[in-house]
Amino acid sequence: MMSSGRISLALLALLPSLLCGGNAVAAQTDAAGAVDARLDALYGSHQAYRDFFETLKQNVAHGRKDRVAAMVEYPITVSINGVKQRVKNKQRFLANYRSIITPKIEKAIRDQQYARLFARDSGIMIGSQGEVWFSEICEKADCKAVRIKIIAINN
Repeated sequence: MMSSGRISLALLALLPSLLCGGNAVAAQTDAAGAVDARLDALYGSHQAYRDFFETLKQNVAHGRKDRVAAMVEYPITVSINGVKQRVKNKQRFLANYRSIITPKIEKAIRDQQYARLFARDSGIMIGSQGEVWFSEICEKADCKAVRIKIIAINN
């Protein structure tokens, strides 16, 4: 049986890791709040962008190629087997999926944390090297209705 002195020493030894873990969670929450605020300022509301990001991550993680392809704005210019090509539609995207959504692109999407997204007026960046960008697309010239789509894949 451990004496109360030993228990206190054991708890003191664990204290720094407990505090750091709490700080890490708080920092992550603060960073996510900062991304929310940035998206609110840029686009009026963050929730649709957060949902799009989380849906993209899930679709890629579960290999839902058809759903990923539906999230792309066409036409889109990508590299297929080292050659820049304009992909005009979902069918062509799906036919070249593994050449477009490469392991590097999958990793960038999988590893990206919402709290670390970079956002500007032209879009939201996934990956440390801008591997994927998504943004709103206006349905009509007045931009009253928008949809969110992937606008660039830098593979």
